[in-house]
Amino acid sequence: MTTLDPPLVGRSGRKRRVIRVMVIAALAVIAVCGIGAGVSWWQLQDLRDLDRLRQTDGQVTGEEYRRRLPDLVEVRYPVAGRQVTAAIPGDVGLDEGDGAAVAYVPGDPERVRLVDGWEPAYTTWLEHGAIGLAALAFVGIREAIGTGARWRGRTSSHSDGTPEWSGP
Repeated sequence: MTTLDPPLVGRSGRKRRVIRVMVIAALAVIAVCGIGAGVSWWQLQDLRDLDRLRQTDGQVTGEEYRRRLPDLVEVRYPVAGRQVTAAIPGDVGLDEGDGAAVAYVPGDPERVRLVDGWEPAYTTWLEHGAIGLAALAFVGIREAIGTGARWRGRTSSHSDGTPEWSGP
């Protein structure tokens, strides 16, 4: 006879589908987070090198707490006799009225970063990517363990407790 037991065909097909979906999802997470981190890295290239920036002392005038992103600290600082205010990402625990050392691009003083505790956007992209891959790994491992138990007939999908398939 050339007929196959239907659970064997279903098992193989389901396993391939699960693997395919997990690989596609992992590649999507890597691509999106990699592109986001790369674009952020490129956009912030003038702020990364602290030696090329002018440093000054500023004062925190406000703060915005954000749930999944670095907090924004609003800082007012002097540049060529005038006061400039900018919102800067950073998790440094500064409160309104505190002093903060900032560094700005000489040609564009509104492009600024904190000297200590600056949190560039590309780190957030990488953190979210790592969390996404960890979640995919958890789901994949859980699916592999659960699927393996179902294949061996140790779990039941019937309400009376009989296994769905108990093998040959």
